[in-house]
Amino acid sequence: MRNIASEIGPIRQCLEAHLSSELSRSILFEALASLEEGLPFEASAFVFTHLARSLRNHLPVQKAEEVLRAVEEKLSETALSAQEGEEEIELDPITVSVELSAETQQLPAVSGPVPVLVLCGPQSRFANRLVLCLGEDRVYAHPVSTIEELRRMIFLWNPLLVVVDAPSSNHLECAEVAEVLGALPNHVVPVVWGAESPWGKALLERIRPLPEKIPPVGLSRSQGIEPLCDLVLSRFRGEPFSP
Repeated sequence: MRNIASEIGPIRQCLEAHLSSELSRSILFEALASLEEGLPFEASAFVFTHLARSLRNHLPVQKAEEVLRAVEEKLSETALSAQEGEEEIELDPITVSVELSAETQQLPAVSGPVPVLVLCGPQSRFANRLVLCLGEDRVYAHPVSTIEELRRMIFLWNPLLVVVDAPSSNHLECAEVAEVLGALPNHVVPVVWGAESPWGKALLERIRPLPEKIPPVGLSRSQGIEPLCDLVLSRFRGEPFSP
């Protein structure tokens, strides 16, 4: 059986062909969040349960059914062509809509997957969902769950963003996490996902970056995944950001 990234690829491609990039990412991220931990992934079951529910949450009924049919057809085509080798996925042009600070806009970008370090709980699937939502050719997200591992991977891996999944990281000492984020290299963007949570608020209040460093970006879960995706994509392929 193909792995989940290979199964999600055609689904993501189809959503991006029928919806805006921002909306397709929101729908896919929400659908992936509803998957139960530990259960095997089966594409058609995912489409007609989790994805269908997410489509209907965001779209009028007729439009949701239209996109659902298109995804079903895409899965059928993919299954028929599977024996002929891996299908090459064409990506739509990337658009970035989040408003970034002048300092953030000047950060380096890469022509390959953007390295993102995600601090999260041991059972969190946040990093995996981010990769599935954007695609492995756009982002590589590595999860860590301890302060020691966070420090070590910042040094060894040189990420462009360090994202803290606040809702699943509240088992850690807030002051220690803030100290690490405040001392990040100048080119690394610190991001707090779930900044509206009590632990997330406390973390943002404790981070004291030096004047030459990028200030932390706080993202509320009510904003959806789009602002975080925009931050990642602004570092992708060296494309300039235009507000």
